[in-house]
Amino acid sequence: MSIHMFNLALLYETQGRLAEAEPLLAQAVAIDEQVGRPALADSRKLLARVRGKLDTTTD
Repeated sequence: MSIHMFNLALLYETQGRLAEAEPLLAQAVAIDEQVGRPALADSRKLLARVRGKLDTTTD
């Protein structure tokens, strides 16, 4: 399930829909942490990138 959330969030990010991508990524990271998914680092990186972009758009 988390891979689908990650992929949808990645699509949203490329479309500039950052506010929609962030909660999906946060959920994907939480799921990945619980199940020990190997791609957890990728999910965390994308989440940090989206949050960084959101911070710059709200300043």
